[in-house]
Amino acid sequence: MRHLGKVPVWITYTVAFIILTCIIYSPLFLDGRSLIWTVDGISQHLPILTAFQKMLKGIGTQSLFGWSWNLGLGADQMTTFAYYVVGDPFNYLVALFPTTKIEFAYQFLILIRLYATGLAFLTFARIWHFSRLSLLIGSLTYTFTAFALHIGMHHPFFLLPLIFFPLLCWGIERVFRGKSWWPLAIVIAITVASNVYFAYVLALGSVIYTIWRYWQQYRQTKTYARFWQLIYHLLSAVLVGVACAAVLVIPTVLAMLHSTRTGGQFANGLSLYPLSYYIALPNLVLNSDGMPFWVILGISSLTWLAILHSLRHFKQRWDLNSLLIILLVGLLLPAVAATFNVLSSPSNRWLLLSTLLFSVLTMRLIDDWKKLDSWDYRLFLGASVGLIIIIWVVNGFTFNVSARDLISYILLFVLITWFIRSSAMHLSRLTLIIGCFTLLCLNLINTGFGATMTSSGVANPQQLYRGSATSWINKYLDGAQKLYRVMIISIELH
Repeated sequence: MRHLGKVPVWITYTVAFIILTCIIYSPLFLDGRSLIWTVDGISQHLPILTAFQKMLKGIGTQSLFGWSWNLGLGADQMTTFAYYVVGDPFNYLVALFPTTKIEFAYQFLILIRLYATGLAFLTFARIWHFSRLSLLIGSLTYTFTAFALHIGMHHPFFLLPLIFFPLLCWGIERVFRGKSWWPLAIVIAITVASNVYFAYVLALGSVIYTIWRYWQQYRQTKTYARFWQLIYHLLSAVLVGVACAAVLVIPTVLAMLHSTRTGGQFANGLSLYPLSYYIALPNLVLNSDGMPFWVILGISSLTWLAILHSLRHFKQRWDLNSLLIILLVGLLLPAVAATFNVLSSPSNRWLLLSTLLFSVLTMRLIDDWKKLDSWDYRLFLGASVGLIIIIWVVNGFTFNVSARDLISYILLFVLITWFIRSSAMHLSRLTLIIGCFTLLCLNLINTGFGATMTSSGVANPQQLYRGSATSWINKYLDGAQKLYRVMIISIELH
C-alpha cells in the first residue's frame, strides 16, 4: 500500500481507465460492432473526418479555403469544417493514421477524448488539495458519466466541453490566486476555436463559476478585495483568447445567424415542461434511459450519497449547496435550458457543467468518510428509499424499470449497507477503500452498459458493424465517379 501511495494519481487513473473502458465497450466489440453511430456518425462525423485527413495529408486537390458542392447544396468549406473538425485539437492526430485506417482512427480519437476528460479534471482538482484516493475516484466519476458515454459515441466533439470546462475553471482559479492569466487566455482560445456553440455554453458556466467564487471569497473575508484587478485580468484573458480564435469564430457565427435553426420561438413557447418530463426525472437521477429534453444525469450511487451528505451539512457547505439549488431550479424550467441553448429550444445539454460539481462533492464525501455519523447513514437510507417510493408513485404505483436500472438501485443499497457495516464493525481503512472502490467501478460499468447494450442485454444495434463504415465511404458514389459517357455527334456541313 505504501508503494501504491507513491504512484502518481494520473497513472493510477490511466490503469483504471483502460480496465473500465475494455469492460464497458466489450459488448460492442465482442459483437463485431464499432463506436460509429448509424445516424450522425456515418452521415456527418466520419465523412468530414475522412475529408479532413486527406487535407492534412495533401491527398487530392480539396482545400479548406474554397467552395464545395459536396456539402449540401453547396457551402464554403472553412465554415463547415470549422464547426466540426478544424478547431478540435484531437482531430489533427488523424494525420498519423493511414487513410485505410480511418475507421480505427475515428474510434481511437473518441477514447482519447474520453481519457482526456479525466486528466482535465485532475488538473482542476489538484489545486484544492484533495487526498489521492478522492482524486482518483473523482476523476473516474467525472470521466464515466452517462453524458460522456452516451454522447461520445453519437457526437464525438461533444466530449470537448467536458475537457475544457475544468481547464477554464482552473485558469479562473489561477487568476483568483494572483497568478498569470495567460494560461486562461490559451484555454479560452482553444475552447472558442473548437466549437462556437459549446464555447457559448462554457462561457455562461465560467461566468457562473466566477461570480460564485467571488461571492464565496466575500462571505469568508467580508471585503471586496482586488475586484477591479480581477476584472481586468479576466477580461484581458477573454479578449486575447477570443482574438486568437477569431479567424474560425467569425465565419461560424455568421453562418449560425443565418441557419434555419435560428429564429424559432424561445423555449418553444414553454413556461413549464410537459408533465411526462417531471414524471421521468426521479428515475433519471441514477440512470439515463429516455433522455427527455437532453436530460442525461445517470450519476453514480456514491455521488448521490455525496449530494445528500452535502445537503445535510448545509451551513458548512453553503457554497456548494447554493450551486445544487441553482441546478435543481434550472432543471425544472425550460427557460434556463433555452438560455444555455443559444436562446432557442429547451435542450438540457448544459447539464454537462454539473458533472464538475458532482465529482467535487464526491471527493468531499471520500475525504470526510471518517466523520460520517449515524444521522448521515439514516439520511442515506431514508432518502434512497424515498427516491424509490417516488419512482414507484409517479409510475402509477408500479416499479416498471429496466434490469439495468434495477441493478443501479441494488448497488446503491449495497453501498449504503457497506458504509454502515464498515462503521459498525470498525473495518480498516484499506478494507473500506477496496469495498467502496469495487462498488463504484461496478456502478460505472453498469452506467456504461446503458450506452453499449440494450435493455435485453445485446449490443447496441445503433452502432455500425466493424468495417461497414469504411465500405460505405468507399462506395459512396457507387462507382459513378468512374463512369464517363462519350457521345459522338455527326455534323454534316452543306
